[in-house]
Amino acid sequence: MLIEVIAVEEVHRPSAAGAKGPADATISDLSLHPQRFDGHLVRVRARVVFGLEGDDFLLDPFNDSMPFGGSATVWFYCKPENNKRVYGQLGLVGPGGIVFTGYFHYVRKTHIVNGAFDPGPLQFEAVDVSGTQLTLTGDFTF
Repeated sequence: MLIEVIAVEEVHRPSAAGAKGPADATISDLSLHPQRFDGHLVRVRARVVFGLEGDDFLLDPFNDSMPFGGSATVWFYCKPENNKRVYGQLGLVGPGGIVFTGYFHYVRKTHIVNGAFDPGPLQFEAVDVSGTQLTLTGDFTF
């Protein structure tokens, strides 16, 4: 079986001064300057790490030289109305990651309730994804 995955970048910059649109950032930018991006619509290229029961994280896509746990991570989630649009696009992803658009939230004090998962202070409410084009080739008979 041969599977070829191609990631195509679709990052758009605002066209004019004062134009409303998402700010382009990296996961490291969000981690280093959370107050600057708090509450703003942001666009990031990221790799996805899926966990159990919603503990899903975004990482910088080309930060492979960092030891595990040494790179910046941001917890991400979707509101129910965006679940299909976001998670429906997250099947096969190339090494360059996906472009996520959403609202970044810097939660200064997080609370663990009944020992539940604490996502940490860096949180990303994903509203859309783009930047991937998947091409599957080969014989898929088993």
